Amino acid sequence: MKIEVLELAFTRHVLDLLAESDGVVLAEETEFVERVVPQSALRVAGLVDPSGVLTPAYEAAREEALDRLPVELDMSRRLHLLEVFFELCVIDGELDRGEGSMLFRAAQMLGITPQQFDRHLDSLDDVGHIELDEPLADEGDEA
Repeated sequence: MKIEVLELAFTRHVLDLLAESDGVVLAEETEFVERVVPQSALRVAGLVDPSGVLTPAYEAAREEALDRLPVELDMSRRLHLLEVFFELCVIDGELDRGEGSMLFRAAQMLGITPQQFDRHLDSLDDVGHIELDEPLADEGDEA
């Protein structure tokens, strides 16, 4: 499958997870996802059917993306995807723990190390220091 199709499926998957991570999908989040990954592009790639339902090809592309994107996309492209994901996380003006954990997980899936993750987010103009050395554990693990 073409790398562009894999990137499209992966991006849509992560954006959907991020939008849903706090239990409420805002209109701004829906509009952002549509702007970044338009239904028309998904339809042309065969990832959604004419009624907008995800196809089996979407699942296949999403799975294949996990193997190929960390290897075939250069670091600047992977970091750009991280920025897109971050932009959705803070569209409501806040970065909650669930979004931060999912953002970190997306970075891991792209082969971005924790140090690269921290360094890149620190370099963004609209970011204070975000420190997520590990994905969130169970809430009961915190002291």
